[in-house]
Amino acid sequence: MSDLAPPKNGSYYTTDEVRDHFNGRMKGPNGGGKNWYTDFVRGGVTRDREGNIQREGAAWWLQGLEKEGFAETAADRNQQIRDAETVHETVKLIPKDSLSEATNGKTITADNVDSIVTKATRIERGRLTPAQEVEKTSTENRDKLALKAQQDATRIAQQQLTHAINSSKDAATTASEQFAYLQSKDDKRFALQNAQRLDEKAEARRDRLDMLDRQDHRYDQQMERYDKRRRQESIQGLVGGLAALGAAFAI
Repeated sequence: MSDLAPPKNGSYYTTDEVRDHFNGRMKGPNGGGKNWYTDFVRGGVTRDREGNIQREGAAWWLQGLEKEGFAETAADRNQQIRDAETVHETVKLIPKDSLSEATNGKTITADNVDSIVTKATRIERGRLTPAQEVEKTSTENRDKLALKAQQDATRIAQQQLTHAINSSKDAATTASEQFAYLQSKDDKRFALQNAQRLDEKAEARRDRLDMLDRQDHRYDQQMERYDKRRRQESIQGLVGGLAALGAAFAI
C-alpha cells in the first residue's frame, strides 16, 4: 500500500484505513464495478497461493457483471484487510512505546509483525516498573552520596598528608641547619674525639694480635710436646719389637 498515507497510529494500518482506501478505488470511475455490485460481491473474491483469482458465493454467480480490474482490486482489498486484522491481533497487547521503539520508523506488516513483536517484547521486559524506577533512583542517590563522602575523605586525607610532608620538610631543614651550626662549632672537638677513637681501636687491635700470637705460641709448644711423645713411643715400640725378635731367635 505504497500509495497510502502513513498509518494514523504511526505503526500499522487498521482495517478501517484499508477499507476506506479501497472504497475510494473500487467505487470511482476506475473501480471496476457499480456501487451496488461492489458492496455485494467484493468479499467473496480472493487469491490462491499461486496468486490466481478465486470466487465464491455471489462473486462466483455474478462474475459476468464484473468490469475489468475489479476482481484483482477486490482480492487485494480482502487480503490486506486480513493482514491488517492479523497485525492488530498480534500487537494489541504490546505497549505503544515499546512497539514504536521496535519498529524504528518502519510500518508493521503481516510479513514483519512477528519479528517486530519479538523485539518489542524484549524491550518491554527490559523496562523497569515504577517501583523499580524508584528503587533504582534511590540506589543511584545512595551511591552518589557514598561516592561524595569517599571523595571528601580522600581530599581531607590528601590535605593532611601534604601538611605532614611540608611539616617534615620544614623540620628537616631546621635540623640540617642546626647540624651544620653544631658541626662548624664543634669541628675541632669532633676531630679530636675521632682521633682518640681511632687510637683506641688501633690499641685494641694490637692487644688482640698479641693475644693471638700468645695463643699460637702455646699451640706450637703443645704440638712440639705431642710430636716428641709420639717419637718416644715409636722408638720404645721399635726397641720392644727387636727385643722380642732377638728372644725368638735365641730359642
